[in-house]
Amino acid sequence: MSSQSEYRISFHIENAARAASDIEKVGDAVEQLDSKFDSSKSAIDSFESSLSELSSAINSVNSPLDQLGSSIDTLSSSADQLASSIDPLSSSFEISSTTRI
Repeated sequence: MSSQSEYRISFHIENAARAASDIEKVGDAVEQLDSKFDSSKSAIDSFESSLSELSSAINSVNSPLDQLGSSIDTLSSSADQLASSIDPLSSSFEISSTTRI
C-alpha cells in the first residue's frame, strides 16, 4: 500500500475512534440524565405524598375547629338567653329592695 492510502485509512480509523468516544460520552450523559430524572421523579412523588399527609392533617384539625365554633355559637346563644332572663329578675329585685326600705 502506498503511504497516502495508509494515511487515509489511519485518518478514518482515528475519526471512527473519536466518533465512538463521542458516542460513549453521549451514552454516559444520557445515563446520568436518566438517573437524575428518576431521582427527581422520586423526590416529586415524596413531595406529593407529604402534601397528601399535610392535607389530611389539616382536615383532621378543621373538623374539631368546626365543632368548637358550633359550641361557641351555642354557648353565646345560651349566654344571651341567660342575660335576657337576668334582666327582668334584676328589675324585680330592685323593685323589691326599694319597696322594703
